[in-house]
Amino acid sequence: MQATAHGSLLDTASMVRLRRAWLREIWRVLLVELGDLSLAQAAALFYVENEDEATVHAVAAGIHRSLSATSRVVDGLVRLGLLDRREDPRDRRSKRVRLTRKGAGIFERMERRRRERVARFRGLLSSREKRQVEGILERFLEALIGESEAAAD
Repeated sequence: MQATAHGSLLDTASMVRLRRAWLREIWRVLLVELGDLSLAQAAALFYVENEDEATVHAVAAGIHRSLSATSRVVDGLVRLGLLDRREDPRDRRSKRVRLTRKGAGIFERMERRRRERVARFRGLLSSREKRQVEGILERFLEALIGESEAAAD
């Protein structure tokens, strides 16, 4: 691997710079798409998007908030038209939430922007370099998934 003026890509300082740059890219997209949403609202949206549909109780556990605080967060997202709330057919005391078309549109636009950025970055690489990067990223992903599964056990 080629060293840069900042050192090796895998040294701690370079990994921190890479993480910060990647987070800035993600944050720009989030700011454009999520606008004035609170962090708790954004977390709830991401949780529901990942689950397709969830009870408010599951959202609370997933975003590490109290049930009452999460209910207020969900109420705000329903008022904004980003979530749809309905009674759970198996338990009428429980409410289920899912993304509305407007809420799903946020994630579709974020995914489109992500694909555009990846395509722009991939355009900087030769075919050989693309294969190398993809192979390295696959190994990192496998290691990360393995560590996550081990931690869950």
